[in-house]
Amino acid sequence: MSSFDEDIKRSIWEGKIPIVFTLSPDDLTSHLSPSPYTLMAPRNSYFPLITSLVKDYFSSSTLVLLDEMWLEYRGIPLKWHLPIGVLYDTIVGNNNCNNNNNNNNNNNNNNNNNNNNNNNNNNNNNNNNNNNNNNNNNNNNNNNNNDDDNSNNNNNNNNNNNNNNNNNINSNTIEQPYWNIVVHFQSYPDRILLRCPNIESVRTYYKNVLKEANFIKQGDITKINNLNINQSNDLWDGLKSHDYDKFWSVNKKLIPNSNKEYKNIPIRLIINYKPPIQELIPVFDENSVELTLENLFSRIPYESFSNFLNYYNNNNNNNNNSPPLSPNSNNNNNNNNVDNSIENSLNQTNLESAEPEFSNLLQYIKATNAEYKIQGIQPSLKSSAVWLYEHFGHPDNFLYIVLIDPSKNNNNNNNNNSNNY
Repeated sequence: MSSFDEDIKRSIWEGKIPIVFTLSPDDLTSHLSPSPYTLMAPRNSYFPLITSLVKDYFSSSTLVLLDEMWLEYRGIPLKWHLPIGVLYDTIVGNNNCNNNNNNNNNNNNNNNNNNNNNNNNNNNNNNNNNNNNNNNNNNNNNNNNNDDDNSNNNNNNNNNNNNNNNNNINSNTIEQPYWNIVVHFQSYPDRILLRCPNIESVRTYYKNVLKEANFIKQGDITKINNLNINQSNDLWDGLKSHDYDKFWSVNKKLIPNSNKEYKNIPIRLIINYKPPIQELIPVFDENSVELTLENLFSRIPYESFSNFLNYYNNNNNNNNNSPPLSPNSNNNNNNNNVDNSIENSLNQTNLESAEPEFSNLLQYIKATNAEYKIQGIQPSLKSSAVWLYEHFGHPDNFLYIVLIDPSKNNNNNNNNNSNNY
């Protein structure tokens, strides 16, 4: 592996997300509300591995510690068993795209206003020129001088206006830098989230997913079984402490020695916070040509994900950005009713969708200009699929691809929602 490839892997590993944690008002039992807790969260980690300090920080402000701590963003309980970066791209990515669409609309309006102003200025100048032609030569000379002065002033004004417009456009595209998350200590939504009583639960889940990915990759889990106790501990400790060298010193043993040793590429497609879609994607096509990301998308049938589209549209009858609030709602309904409403919202599929117009994911992306995210960025469709897997893959040995549903963005173009996320 070249030093360039190594630098890419390390850069992906070091990716972090700034987060602001705030205690839920329903859990507050002290007279003063605690200040938010800020944290730079590794994209490749899991929330239970980094939030012990968050729990300790808020414990002094609440006596409600009857249940496990859980996290919420805009009423959506956050699934701890997904990597933090995948959660961010899945939930926050949709909102960011919506904000960008609104900014584009604002830019178009500014351009239209500028064009109208230019037309008005041209008409005024033409009228002035006609009047000037009726005057004598001396007046013409004077008027020309005045016109030059006026032109210079107008140019300066136009430049100032353009600078102001550019400043306004730039200020519109600035996004708030923090992901705002609410911390809860009661009413755990166990119909939605897996229970996580301790760190050992995270380790068990991680090990099971790791075995699944390696079985997809090589047809067996021999390489995992061949790890000794120290190597298994180093793999887990490297993930838990976010130690790149310790983690990759073991994880590299799970990567095939050549592309020909792959059975399939372990991928998971995430759409609208629904369960992941997994398809068996080989490294090479029928002609022994290495698959690109474009080829990968063409092998995912439209039917496998079509029911997950328009999910937000079905839940946004009141122009909300997320499903109904979690059990911190101020109404008098009991927690079970609230839990049921969340469960129904998250499991509702699009029953009013039209007949399929596409045969695969690639056609859908190209027709709708849908965005996709891998580790927070959108690689070229011409990228090698197996290269992306080996450099952009997550610690559980899956390559997560997040599809940003454009139908949600179109539905919210006219919303005046907060830019907070």
